[in-house]
Amino acid sequence: MSVDEATTILLSNGFSGAPVVDDFQNLIAVVSSFDFLEMEAFEGAVLPMEGSVEQVEGYVGAAKRICAQLVADIMSPNPLSVSPDESMRTAAALMSSEKLHRLPVIDAHGKVVGIITASDVMQDMLHLVRNLPEARNDGVSP
Repeated sequence: MSVDEATTILLSNGFSGAPVVDDFQNLIAVVSSFDFLEMEAFEGAVLPMEGSVEQVEGYVGAAKRICAQLVADIMSPNPLSVSPDESMRTAAALMSSEKLHRLPVIDAHGKVVGIITASDVMQDMLHLVRNLPEARNDGVSP
């Protein structure tokens, strides 16, 4: 799949990244907006889109080269993952320590069964906080 196709799919679904799987749904990599940004920074395709006609044509050419590349050219291989039986706390700690925005969830057969995002962690935390039992005034815990 080309970077152009992948970007279109990600943007049309409101995602900033996704797992990359083989024909058997085994996780082989992840691709994210950061991968695209790294490629753009290297090529200098989008920013800044100003200057002489020749410079702008150079930026356009670089952008076309990026979009024509394959996802395999920019993806991050061998991503960290968690199993479905891991706690959200474990996943959040791994995401925090490794500075990850998403973490694939892999079953015992190596198949992708989901993905945990930083937003999922925030939603889980908010749910926990909102559902804490209220403190009692008599000094006895509930």
